[in-house]
Amino acid sequence: MFMQILLFSTMYPVLFILYFVYRTYRREKNGYLFGVRAKQEWCGEEEILKIQAEYLKQLNRNFIVLLIIPLICFFIPYVSIIFTIWLVWLFGAIVVIMMPFVRAHRKMLTWKQERGLLQKDSTQYTELKCAGEVRCVKGMPYLIMNLLAGAIVIAAIFLVREDFAVLSATVAMFALLNPLFYVLARWIDRQKVDVISTDSEVNLNFARAKKNVWNKGWLLFTALNTVWIGFMFLICLVRNIEIFSGMAIWGSILYGFVTIVVMGVIWKKMGNIEESYREKRDLTVLADDDHNWIFGMFYYNKNDRHSMVTARTGLGTTMNMATPIGMGVNLFAALILLVIPVCCIWMILLEFTPINLRVENETIVATQLKTDYEIPLEEIISLEEIDELPRWSRTNGTGMENVCKGTFFIRNEGKCQVFLDPRNSMFLRVETAERIYYLGGRSDEQTREVHNALLEALD
Repeated sequence: MFMQILLFSTMYPVLFILYFVYRTYRREKNGYLFGVRAKQEWCGEEEILKIQAEYLKQLNRNFIVLLIIPLICFFIPYVSIIFTIWLVWLFGAIVVIMMPFVRAHRKMLTWKQERGLLQKDSTQYTELKCAGEVRCVKGMPYLIMNLLAGAIVIAAIFLVREDFAVLSATVAMFALLNPLFYVLARWIDRQKVDVISTDSEVNLNFARAKKNVWNKGWLLFTALNTVWIGFMFLICLVRNIEIFSGMAIWGSILYGFVTIVVMGVIWKKMGNIEESYREKRDLTVLADDDHNWIFGMFYYNKNDRHSMVTARTGLGTTMNMATPIGMGVNLFAALILLVIPVCCIWMILLEFTPINLRVENETIVATQLKTDYEIPLEEIISLEEIDELPRWSRTNGTGMENVCKGTFFIRNEGKCQVFLDPRNSMFLRVETAERIYYLGGRSDEQTREVHNALLEALD
């Protein structure tokens, strides 16, 4: 149930964010409608109004369907299936919510082409007056928070209990986000000044206002992440596992919620800036280069050396996919998309493949998908049959309802190797000179057979 709550609270809000963002795309903004260069007077045309109405209808329909699908997870008992449904749903939601926009974009291009309005103007305007001096990012605040996060990581390494070693590693991973935020902040801060007018002062003030908002946003993300790192470190010191688990889950939910709020604030402020400069825009400086935009969202122009350009939809900038950086990002995204289904399949196999425990060639062999453990009988110091598992915490490995295997930590015993089905009632505690094992077969009958075989072999 904790996993259900965590997935529901972190992934479900993404749908609402996508929906309300895409609702704003039905109106002309800054000379673009559905990612197509459009003049404001066109928006009163009957066919344009029809495209907008059809877009909103399709968007609402897709939103309702996506709203219902995740609810089936509450009726599914299998962790791997639930996780797979949520991941497929998340990436599916991004595509499904985008489809009405893609259709509207194509209809807009067709409308322009039928009236001879579709041009191929790739003229690029560059602001030269003090363009390199519009900088808002200062390194000192980021440096202070990076040093603080580093100090927390060092403290976690030396002070956190051994059974929470994975959590201390998680603290270190989150700490790596802070320098990444600074790099992203500097990157956006050094992007070229957008040309929205023939008046250089308008261009510079517009760029300065947007970069200032982005800088404050990255600072907020860095501060929030530093607070989160400190919180994770503190709860790693908690001795009660139930309290720790509850604090970790609800802390994660709060972290995700505040992150969404910060993103919403940035979105709102950027929208206010766009609106305040609406009357100052000179749309004659905008290139009618619809042919360089895939679906009106993705920029691909081999003749433009800039890796980042102003986005036609949403806020801020987007990547030029024709540049080396753009192609690298696309390759990384493709690898992620390939890794995700592999992980889902692996989880399903782990949950639905029964474990197997046997004695073979004077060796205890534990297998599931592969041979997990081989313990020579000559190394066994003690063998004990138990009917109740100790309280432990997982350091690494698998901890599903029907299979626990990997390295676990038990107070007063330290690290041990686990391979069993926790739903059973009979288990074996095997101790060697190097480590302790908690083993079990796919059923109590199999565990009993292995126990009897071990007693005979050890006698």
